[in-house]
Amino acid sequence: MAALPAEAQSWATPEVCFPKNLEVYEDTLTPFTLDDLQAAAQAIPNAAGRYWRVTSPEGAVSHLWGTMHVNDPRLLDLPDQVLGDIRAARAVALEADFIFTTRDDYTSWARADNIIRSDGLPSRFGLLGLPDDVNAWIRDRTEGLAWGADAPDYLTLAGLAQLILGDPCADFAGGVYPNQDSLIQTLGAIEGAEIIGLESPEDFLNTLSDPQNFNLTRAMIGVYGAYLNPTRTADSTATGYALYLQGQTGVSMLLDRAYIMAIYGEDQGRDWLELTNGYLLDDRNQTFVASALPELNQGGVFIAVGNFHLPGEDGMIELLRGEGFRVERVALPGEVAE
Repeated sequence: MAALPAEAQSWATPEVCFPKNLEVYEDTLTPFTLDDLQAAAQAIPNAAGRYWRVTSPEGAVSHLWGTMHVNDPRLLDLPDQVLGDIRAARAVALEADFIFTTRDDYTSWARADNIIRSDGLPSRFGLLGLPDDVNAWIRDRTEGLAWGADAPDYLTLAGLAQLILGDPCADFAGGVYPNQDSLIQTLGAIEGAEIIGLESPEDFLNTLSDPQNFNLTRAMIGVYGAYLNPTRTADSTATGYALYLQGQTGVSMLLDRAYIMAIYGEDQGRDWLELTNGYLLDDRNQTFVASALPELNQGGVFIAVGNFHLPGEDGMIELLRGEGFRVERVALPGEVAE
């Protein structure tokens, strides 16, 4: 794919982004079967379930919810039990709170040099060693966001990584429908809950801007650039959403791993995904849990983080158990059994 498509982001159509039926289409799982994936997912601790009750050693109760960072209204239609617990929460904790309390805080976060190189030099995008097709997908994405196809050449690598994190399907209702995390924050704020950010809004850009983290930043751009593959179909979108609604997080994680390894080959794909997840998931899980502990000991907290943060030996569920909390799955209608 040496040339850009004639129309930026032309593959991300409403038909692809808003499929009529949210169900698992097994042909999108090829070369795997759903049964094989479900069997393999059993090796991942806490692979099934989006909602968990967290009880402190003293008996204080809170809740942990795995979100999907999309704004499709069908995924914003939260289960009644989840809605009730949000409205009853003393505090709502998100990955980060992007509501700023001072103008200086906002200005510090929104500085142009966080995103655009201030020295006038070209970025190191051309040195990342990405395949030509992934390079083209990234340029297509920046053009589709109205930054221009040449944006990767003048944005900071950290800024580019942040720019391509979002799902192109969220563009259609961007600024109108919130993603699930923002909806939960809004509902909590309406009820008067304290809003807590488990990390600073600046942490992501600061980490990826550190020259010592160049390999991490390259890996993250490679991984998220690969997700911009224009062969995505309505059936694959529907399958991803359906797996989420069924609470099959472990299956989704296995599919994600297999996809990245198919794009980059087994060795590089594994290395880049491990670098990316080592920061985005493992390191940040440690930060999230450390930030949440004082609130969880008090109880009445509703924690909402991306669903991939929950499973695994280094996931938040196991980390909380290691801190002495009892963490129990709350099964919801439509979800698979454990």
